[in-house]
Amino acid sequence: MMKLNHLFATALATTGMMSVVVSISPKALSQNVIAETVSKSQSALDVMTGDSDEGTFTNLINAYAVAWSSEDGTLDVDAVRVLYAEDPDLVFYDAILPERFVGFEDMRQSGEELFANLKMMKLTPTGDLDIRRYGDDLAWTTTVMNLDAQTNDGKKIAFPMRQTAIWQRRGSSWTMIHEHVSAPIGTGTSNSENRE
Repeated sequence: MMKLNHLFATALATTGMMSVVVSISPKALSQNVIAETVSKSQSALDVMTGDSDEGTFTNLINAYAVAWSSEDGTLDVDAVRVLYAEDPDLVFYDAILPERFVGFEDMRQSGEELFANLKMMKLTPTGDLDIRRYGDDLAWTTTVMNLDAQTNDGKKIAFPMRQTAIWQRRGSSWTMIHEHVSAPIGTGTSNSENRE
């Protein structure tokens, strides 16, 4: 089971009398320490739950939601970077302009520009996660998250966000090598009444 807190994420998996709790703060730790901690928590969850795909990818999706959320309108690049492969030719699609990013740096730059216009943004996973494995080192996930945000001028934004991700295991960790984010046509960006 994954629980989120205001620091970063707390991963808790319990089987019998064993449990592991990992709590990390991306602003206080370096990217390498975060990556190592996420990798170790994934391994611990895999061993303890006996359900490596569900535990691992629930952990990654929750970490994604926390990394892309901000109470003060600041994108924590290090928390986001841990989730993505940094190959310069990888393509990512998003619901924000320019909608297509080539390489992590392109996405990072657009993300920082987006957050500069936001007072806050929060992603909340709905629990609707589908996982498909292709061999030992490739997986495809689809999920829905609720996005709630407020612009610097006070405009509220709320809609269900759909995410499809392709993950590749590199070493002992999973990293996102492709992502497609979208919102259903007709969802509002001005108030939360449009979300069911």
